[in-house]
Amino acid sequence: MKTRSLLLSLALAGCGAPKASKPAAHTTPPASVLQISKETELATVRLSEKAEQRLGISTAPVRRQSVLNRRPYPGIVVVPPQNLTTLVAPITGTLSSPRLTVGSRVNQGEHLFSFTPLLVDNYALGPSQQLSLKTSELSLKQSEVAIQTRINNAKVEVEASLIDFRRAEQLYQEQVGSRKRMDDARARWQLAQEVLESARRELHSVQQVTQPSSLPEVRPVTQASPLSGTISKVLVASGQAVSAGQPLLEIMNLKTLWLRVRIPQAEAAEIERGQPATLPGGRQAQPTKGAPTGDQLTSSLDLYFQLQNYGLNPDQRVEVWLPLKGSGQHLVVPSAAILYDIYGGSWVYARTQSHEYHRERVLVDHSTDDGLAVLAKGPAVGTTVVVNGAAELFGVEFGAD
Repeated sequence: MKTRSLLLSLALAGCGAPKASKPAAHTTPPASVLQISKETELATVRLSEKAEQRLGISTAPVRRQSVLNRRPYPGIVVVPPQNLTTLVAPITGTLSSPRLTVGSRVNQGEHLFSFTPLLVDNYALGPSQQLSLKTSELSLKQSEVAIQTRINNAKVEVEASLIDFRRAEQLYQEQVGSRKRMDDARARWQLAQEVLESARRELHSVQQVTQPSSLPEVRPVTQASPLSGTISKVLVASGQAVSAGQPLLEIMNLKTLWLRVRIPQAEAAEIERGQPATLPGGRQAQPTKGAPTGDQLTSSLDLYFQLQNYGLNPDQRVEVWLPLKGSGQHLVVPSAAILYDIYGGSWVYARTQSHEYHRERVLVDHSTDDGLAVLAKGPAVGTTVVVNGAAELFGVEFGAD
């Protein structure tokens, strides 16, 4: 009986015990996606202030500013034609010069070479020149022999005509011969004398050419630098015998250089001609007229730009940015604000009100090298878009962890 009373008391005590309290539910979620009211609208993401701080959300306004549209092309540094010259020997002779080396600096008008004309016996001639010289010598020798033969014949003719004249004169004085015969003999004698004198004068003229003593006195000919610059090639040495027209050295002035930029012909219509090109570091090169060159195999053509040398070398390759048509006022946002979906579509998150962000489609035309995305289509000027944290908002909208 006592046992039954004890169990009943325990049961009544258990029925009167207080119930345990339920845990408190979250008051507000850190992030939520508002329901879409229309199919043509996109969802809006709402964040709490703490969630914004945790995601590191930063914003920037959509701006309209002047944008230079440009594209990179390969360029090569070349020396302008007016700044490059090749010196050649003005005459055939022996070259004498101070010590000239590649890389030496020379000034305009500075003495470079002296040339001493060579005598015939010392000429350094090529095979064709040697043959021509021998032919000329043979021809002169033959002429001299022929003239000497004519002189000998003329002497014999003078002696014979003189004897005939004296005999005719004696016969005329003895009144045996006629006066006409005497006059004919005198005329033949005088004619023979004229022929002899003419041959002697001709021989003297030939001997004036063939005798070494007849050569004029030779004087050295000097060669000065036609421009100020740097010696790029030395092709001869001091004391060397050179022929007229033989290349001696090359001089180039590197103060001003050209950039030869090769562009495809298909893109030539897109280039804004007459505008300066930009090099790495912000340096600019002004357009200039060069030779109309190109490459037929690659269907490309060359554009030329001029700039002051700031440490470039000939044949050095550089990246050159050329201006394109379509530059002007455009909508721009930071490139970090652009999001791309799996289909290649581009988007930004615009802040509609405090802590609320709405995804909007944009059309990116191109990006600049200073971190801006140029928009062909996008939000109105002044719209605030998310820069840092845009990818996190994209994850919140589509439920990514």
